[in-house]
Amino acid sequence: MQIQVPRLLPDDPPPIRVFADLREVLAYWRTQPGIQRAFKTVLITAVCAQPLIFLIVVFAEEEFNTTGWQLGLLAAGTGIGSVIFFLLVAGRGQFTARSRLLAIGLSAYGLALAGFGLAPWYAMAILFLLFLGGCHLATASTLNTVIQLQVEESMRGRIIALYLMAINLAIGAGTMIQGALFDWIGPRVTVSISAAIIVVLAAWLVSTRRFASMDVGTAAT
Repeated sequence: MQIQVPRLLPDDPPPIRVFADLREVLAYWRTQPGIQRAFKTVLITAVCAQPLIFLIVVFAEEEFNTTGWQLGLLAAGTGIGSVIFFLLVAGRGQFTARSRLLAIGLSAYGLALAGFGLAPWYAMAILFLLFLGGCHLATASTLNTVIQLQVEESMRGRIIALYLMAINLAIGAGTMIQGALFDWIGPRVTVSISAAIIVVLAAWLVSTRRFASMDVGTAAT
């Protein structure tokens, strides 16, 4: 017995209009507070935290005087942390309100980033990288869930494309900015400032209850 699933898209879709579609998706984005919050939150983490993976070699060489496998372990630290904390996020996360999960995850994200930036020893830096990976998993998966649940079916592909484009642009911009700051004020100060921005942002979002829009359910189609 076959399962019959209705087609969500017409057999003869309309032609692609890049600029008209972009205007339409931006107009839709402005009417969705939960999706807006998800975009803005992920942009802050993409600018402030995610460039670290591309600049980790500076910490390895200048702060910890390590090369070889120790450099590789630093580069892999956040990924290993994501694997370690996967069961916790997947298990407890599904029973926790998205607003609460983001409040905890984003605050811990900033604190873990600050801990890494200020860590005086290599082993301590690795420990904070593991926590950083877990926090990234919690925040990123929650933000993705918010968008997937709240976006209308007809806008899903375009919103996701805009979301990924924004993340990639933010990571690129953040890497260039932090790379310049590494040369100017040093890697530890740069990462500490980035961490402070994330912590302040999290405190503001929590205190103003802006994360509440994340708990809205599936959008109407």
